[in-house]
Amino acid sequence: MEILRWTGRPRMALLNNLSDEADFTDEWKQHLGEYFNLTRDFNAHHARFTERIRLLRQLLEIEDDRKPAIEKTIQLLETEWDQRRSESADVIIELLEDCLKKRTTRNVSDANITRDYQREKIAAELKEKYTREVAALESAHHAKLRKIYRHASKAPKPDDVPAGPGLGELFSEETWQFLGLDKWQLALAGGIAGAVGGSVIDAAVGGSTLGLGTVIGGLAGAATPLVTGRALAQIKIDIPFLPGQKASTGGIRITAGPPVNPNFPWILLDRALFHYHELLVRAHGRRDPFIVKLEEGSRAGFTSKFPAARRRQLQSWFTKLLKGKTVTDTSEIFEEMRTILEEVQSAK
Repeated sequence: MEILRWTGRPRMALLNNLSDEADFTDEWKQHLGEYFNLTRDFNAHHARFTERIRLLRQLLEIEDDRKPAIEKTIQLLETEWDQRRSESADVIIELLEDCLKKRTTRNVSDANITRDYQREKIAAELKEKYTREVAALESAHHAKLRKIYRHASKAPKPDDVPAGPGLGELFSEETWQFLGLDKWQLALAGGIAGAVGGSVIDAAVGGSTLGLGTVIGGLAGAATPLVTGRALAQIKIDIPFLPGQKASTGGIRITAGPPVNPNFPWILLDRALFHYHELLVRAHGRRDPFIVKLEEGSRAGFTSKFPAARRRQLQSWFTKLLKGKTVTDTSEIFEEMRTILEEVQSAK
């Protein structure tokens, strides 16, 4: 350090405290102050983008010769960071569009749904397939976010996730308990009315109405636990022929999705935002799996803290997607999502 001082060049010392017990920061700062123009705390494993930019700006205080180059570097970094935020907003919008419009279907013959146990078995298999496919869609979009921020680590396997609230499986009870909105926020956002409209089980029978009550009753039984707050995928029946006609060779089409629970879009969004937040605070040198832990609480997500106007705007968009509609103009949603990501960047 004495040799560095002899050079007469501008010098900055960075203190990276790795100790979980003793803290000698003040002692180090006093000692380093004899040899360096500036001494700053900087934990490379936890420093966010704003802290890194602040560090570069502090270099401007002691380095006049390279001031233009440092200012240009700061400008380029901020431009790139803004571009990444825009790309991330598009990925999250795409994630919500794909997952909320997702349907899983299966064609069966009349003979395969004449018994209660047959209907229950088909409904359970289709529901399981739907949840797997939606979880795979979510995982693929989270991987896109990691690629934008150049993180190589993969999402954790279920066995890697420690106990406690966190981003485990999408359809786990724990996830639905800690993320999303509470019932009053959902009501104010207009989510309950949309969910009631989407929870209807449709049925049409050709030729005769005999057996209609059995078909509806069997599928309603399979859908009952989905309406109770642990909801996964609703099950509905589409029969590809009109009353008075003979059944077509296509048989009966059973469709799973979307979930009846109106919290589903908000939970998807919360999980994406937590994943995004982890990318911002995670050092690139780490190779351990992405494991996001949540603080204990009834609602720990970002969406529960959104202003009411934002929730209403997003709920209107969610409702259209849940009905299978394609929203061509998402410019307002995109700008709102960029604002949300900017808020996530500054969140603790």
